[in-house]
Amino acid sequence: MKIYNKLVDKCKELNLLLDKTTSYDSKEEFAHAAVFRMLSTTNKNKIFLDKYNITSVNDFYRLSTMDNSFPLYIDMNIVWPTIDVLSKIIHDNGDKLFLAHPYKYSKDNNIEILLNSCVPYIDGIEICNEPKNEKEVNYLYQYADKKGLLICAGSNFHESEKHNNEVVDYLDDEMKKEIISWINEVPGKIKTKRI
Repeated sequence: MKIYNKLVDKCKELNLLLDKTTSYDSKEEFAHAAVFRMLSTTNKNKIFLDKYNITSVNDFYRLSTMDNSFPLYIDMNIVWPTIDVLSKIIHDNGDKLFLAHPYKYSKDNNIEILLNSCVPYIDGIEICNEPKNEKEVNYLYQYADKKGLLICAGSNFHESEKHNNEVVDYLDDEMKKEIISWINEVPGKIKTKRI
């Protein structure tokens, strides 16, 4: 509810009208999804969304959580740990931290800045899930190789039917071999779908 309430307050400050004919239930919907749904109903709000090139809840979520110049930006540290804390917890427990679907975060397509900012904290990059073409997959693969990072593909599983059949495209045999080799070295049980 913290995120939802902050978003609603910011909308009020900007005189953006929220359609509350359907209520928000935090057990059924993420706060950003609810606010985007409520914003999308009036022309005034559509002008605001168009100004920031927001065409989906994904766009809205990314801007409002990653771009502190966006008027509806919310610092997610009010509910999530910082990357420093998260990285320490994961590494102290002997686990690996991966950056999932990097192209999804960077609307302005300056992927290298995003990757460089994450390198001090991560062990690997998901090279295939959100990239739209082979060029993007190859770029991420080469970047990971240059920085000595592990790679993974199609790892963004949220235990839903939507993610059960994750399509993994653009991987060549070398990439697949590299992914399988580090997975085989991980102790304990890991759920994998053969690539």
